[in-house]
Amino acid sequence: MKKIKEVISFFIKPFLIFSAQVDGKFEESLKLAKKTLKEVEKWSDEDLSNRQEVVANLHSSMGNAYLEMGNYNKALEHHNRDMEIAKQK
Repeated sequence: MKKIKEVISFFIKPFLIFSAQVDGKFEESLKLAKKTLKEVEKWSDEDLSNRQEVVANLHSSMGNAYLEMGNYNKALEHHNRDMEIAKQK
């Protein structure tokens, strides 16, 4: 039963991350994206068939948050991670 709650929670988080960014709450968005990434990294590809895509999207979200907060090096780092994952497909 715990796994079902984790999956449901997981599918809500991208909307919360995006919503925080739209509202200008970039630190909140970044914190949530980092927390979600840690959770997703614990899952296998069998648990989440599009796991790499999700990881790439989280790095993109983190890159966007860092960009808006003026931390350009961190923004570039996360966007590069997103791009590296995309190239692997």
